[in-house]
Amino acid sequence: MLCWGDLLSRKLNVARFVACVMLIIFLATIRLSQGQEQSITCWILTNPVDVDGKWTNPQEWSDASEALMVAQLGNGTAYVRTKHDADYLYVLVDYVSDTVLGAGDYCTIRFDAKGDGGNAPREDDYSFVLEWLTAASSSFWMRQGTGVSWGGLTGPVGGATVKSDCKPSADPYFAAAHMVYEFRIPLAIFASSMNSAICVDVQDRYPSGITMLWPTTYNTERPSTWGKLTISAVPIPEFNSVGIVAGIGIMSTMSLLVLNKKRLRKD
Repeated sequence: MLCWGDLLSRKLNVARFVACVMLIIFLATIRLSQGQEQSITCWILTNPVDVDGKWTNPQEWSDASEALMVAQLGNGTAYVRTKHDADYLYVLVDYVSDTVLGAGDYCTIRFDAKGDGGNAPREDDYSFVLEWLTAASSSFWMRQGTGVSWGGLTGPVGGATVKSDCKPSADPYFAAAHMVYEFRIPLAIFASSMNSAICVDVQDRYPSGITMLWPTTYNTERPSTWGKLTISAVPIPEFNSVGIVAGIGIMSTMSLLVLNKKRLRKD
């Protein structure tokens, strides 16, 4: 028969074990999340996109990948979402903490279409920019790499378009007015490459002056530092890998607890 000391010791051992398992799950979840922050999978869409500078309906972007952007300095909240159909790649930049449209607000997305990296923008590298010149007018332009640096400003390639606005919308996460940038980029520039690269920056010029970035750190002149973009031929899975790992870990922990209780009763 077990004395109170032995029983307490066993319970402490079980508690330590559970704590270790939960710590492992937590660290694994963070590791997976950090890995995802540096890569985006662009799934094929199931919900069509109306490029109007807002969430047209709550389901419009629910089938897209999502990456949390980080502030270069200060604090802010913004997300970048991507998906595609047979002809276009769509990008939604949801700057939740920018609630006022002002002159100088802008969003830039850059693509390394072939995913071949390099220390300077090449001809397969594109930069698309939407900048608000005033609170009522904006300009959309493009730059293409030359092999040495970015070329001059030009009109965007055929089929490319963007809409931006700062109004209440059907956003299921934050319906109040905030800045949204919705891009449509022709898949033709990717030359059938399924592995590309992307970087995104969006700025609230006034009053905060905060710039949000994805990935966390990169050099606009060096495509090799941008985040990985994988163009998938299938829709987004119902569950993500972080949720699966956490779910398996929790179920394993519960099973071990049950087994330990049975052993304690037998003893």
